[in-house]
Amino acid sequence: MVRDFATLKDLYNSKLGQQEQLIKQLRKKQKELKENSAGMTNQKSNFLSLQALLAAKVTHSPTHSPTHSPTHSPTHSLTG
Repeated sequence: MVRDFATLKDLYNSKLGQQEQLIKQLRKKQKELKENSAGMTNQKSNFLSLQALLAAKVTHSPTHSPTHSPTHSPTHSLTG
């Protein structure tokens, strides 16, 4: 890589330019993320609620409960 530049100064100026471009790209991306963070927070909240709901469903499903019998069914007492 040193061979592509006449002097070390040219090499370092090139690297500096590359870093400045990277900084611009990262700042742009950061700005986009900050602008969209409210939507992402809402999406995360919805996902966590869904995850909790599915976990509760699995915990209370008839196939998950080892003590499941018709007498333990919530609808059994209504039809009884």
